[in-house]
Amino acid sequence: MTTLREFAEHVLFAKRLEDKLAAPPAGLVDDARGPALVTPLAPGRPPGLQLSRAGDERADFPREHQLVHEQARGHLLHFMANHELLATELMALALLKFPDAPPAFRRGLLNTLVEEQWHTRWYLDRMAAYGVGFGELPVNGFFWKAVADMESPMDYVTRLPLTFEQANLDFSLHYRDVFRRAGDEEAATLFQTIHDDEISHVAYGLNWFRKWKSPDEDDWHGFSRRLVFPLTPVRAKARQLIDHDGRRRAGLNPEFIRELDLFAGSRGRTPRVYFFNPQAETTVHGGQPDRPIMRLAEDFDLVPAFLAHQEDVVLVRTKPRQEHLEKWRRLGFVWPELEPLGRDGLIAPDSPLLQRKLGGLRPWAWSPDSENVLGPLHSQVGGTPAPHPWHPAQRQLFSKQCGAEILHALGDPLAGRVVTSVAALHDAIRTLQTDGHLCGVVKPAFGSSGRGFRRTHIWSPEDDIWADSMIEAQGALVVEPWLERLADFSVQAEAMGDGTIQLKGLTRLLTDERGRFLGVEASGRFAKLFSPEIARFFCGAGNGAWVEDYYLTHVFPHLASRFAACHFRGAFGLDALVYRAADGTPTLRAVVELNPRHTMGRVALELRRLAHSSSRLHFSLATLRSTQPTHPCPSLTALAAQLEAENPVRLRPQGDTVKIDKGTLILNDPTTAQRFLAVLTVHPSGRSPAGPTV
Repeated sequence: MTTLREFAEHVLFAKRLEDKLAAPPAGLVDDARGPALVTPLAPGRPPGLQLSRAGDERADFPREHQLVHEQARGHLLHFMANHELLATELMALALLKFPDAPPAFRRGLLNTLVEEQWHTRWYLDRMAAYGVGFGELPVNGFFWKAVADMESPMDYVTRLPLTFEQANLDFSLHYRDVFRRAGDEEAATLFQTIHDDEISHVAYGLNWFRKWKSPDEDDWHGFSRRLVFPLTPVRAKARQLIDHDGRRRAGLNPEFIRELDLFAGSRGRTPRVYFFNPQAETTVHGGQPDRPIMRLAEDFDLVPAFLAHQEDVVLVRTKPRQEHLEKWRRLGFVWPELEPLGRDGLIAPDSPLLQRKLGGLRPWAWSPDSENVLGPLHSQVGGTPAPHPWHPAQRQLFSKQCGAEILHALGDPLAGRVVTSVAALHDAIRTLQTDGHLCGVVKPAFGSSGRGFRRTHIWSPEDDIWADSMIEAQGALVVEPWLERLADFSVQAEAMGDGTIQLKGLTRLLTDERGRFLGVEASGRFAKLFSPEIARFFCGAGNGAWVEDYYLTHVFPHLASRFAACHFRGAFGLDALVYRAADGTPTLRAVVELNPRHTMGRVALELRRLAHSSSRLHFSLATLRSTQPTHPCPSLTALAAQLEAENPVRLRPQGDTVKIDKGTLILNDPTTAQRFLAVLTVHPSGRSPAGPTV
């Protein structure tokens, strides 16, 4: 074996581990390079170390809390040894696939390969000290699958040095510290040595990457553009970027490091796609969204990021500034991938989503407008064409008539009456008065958040004109008694594909005297959100779950059949209230309104992931007008700064992480917001005052 090609073939195809890890002989020459090798299905491996295939048994990567045990540490080193061996084999493959690459590139590649051989041996030696043998666990071939089909040396440096080896800058430092805390200083030193070698490996890849990329492209865009899914820049770091200094020493510029730090995307989990369309209720019945609703859509399009998993994708109309993303990253929040829509508000023709397998589509609400945006992605869900989740029959779910029908089915004696003419409306008002309800309320079939209704005790000819126009436009009105409301709350749930309904949780709704939305509160103990009287009502005879049980056993079965009839699935909320009955006792009105969509209550529930378990949180929408009495400010940016400065964030440990214990935070980017701020306030304990609201 005298040539570099022969040595590379020996490393790649050898069936004995000692042969694969044997150092190159002295005097190796790089002539007789031969033709480019066709990529084999897998490298040569000894028995027990063949790369696993789909359907094979998989080994579980040890969790951090398990690493106090020697066997778990040995198993983690087993994963690391396989990664280093795969890197060695892939470098040998690159030497064989690209015989015409520059001599300096090939010499540098050989030097890196030799260091990877040493890394593998070191891991094997430390594993043996723990009594773990190589091949004791199944070995994964993800690195091979992601890199082996490279078509050029540029592909090699982009995928291996700048992606997997760059990520190892973070992982090696992380596990150095983990093993040091476990008392294994020898392994900690090993991780530090490998980390220092990886800096030079990344520098080598970066040098050649800059030689070959377009001079018109900056490093970040040139790098991210060349990666082919399932590789994305998220693979070039740990879940949180740790080693800024090592990247700088490797030659990466500050802008590249910053972009990588903020980049989010899937590491392999099939992503779901989220989209904020609060105008759904207007478009469902053929109306045109008004300016406030469209401002809400534009200002809050980032809000689904707080509903999504970190490996999902959120479609945004305007990408927030890096400073806003960095603020949340400092608090430990990991952003999902944010993909800007085109100027027309639709998915761009060159979007990678059009080529990716997707786990589902999650608009704020399914409606004609969300179907218009997400329709091109239906064929990517599950890899096969899927039925469109929007169905015209779902229109009925958005109507207040639906809520009245549910109450009738539940036997509520005060359920609203649906009318389709002014004469029937007058008859319904007389019936209310006969039954002792001096005041009633008339609601349009398609209204929202307590807006657009009229009281019956001051009915006038002008109200008849309004009622006639509403019936003509929306088909019906709902007439019901005006109740002395004691507390508003919402039930958050999910209609599943198998026809079942999952309860997600309950939140407190904050409303004005007319029932219009002001904000929402969430806590680990729902009853604690209310006054002592209402808390006792929810707890019932010491059984705090009776309200949840009522929805599970009475309301949800009725909803399940209704949803099945109109092909609805996904998130939904039920607005409900507690009112004072004629005898003075608190009484449950189980359904005030069905919202067949995500709600601000669901956002509040999901935001609890960021807050300490002992805290309660308040989530509201703020405008300059609504906050003028207490926070007069010239702009939303100034208002956001004032709110956050008045109540700075405090973090508190919880398990292996830290959570927000108190403070105010603005969810959307105030510098790009036009009318609304999404305000989150976390209170450590006790009953909190309402925050700034719309």
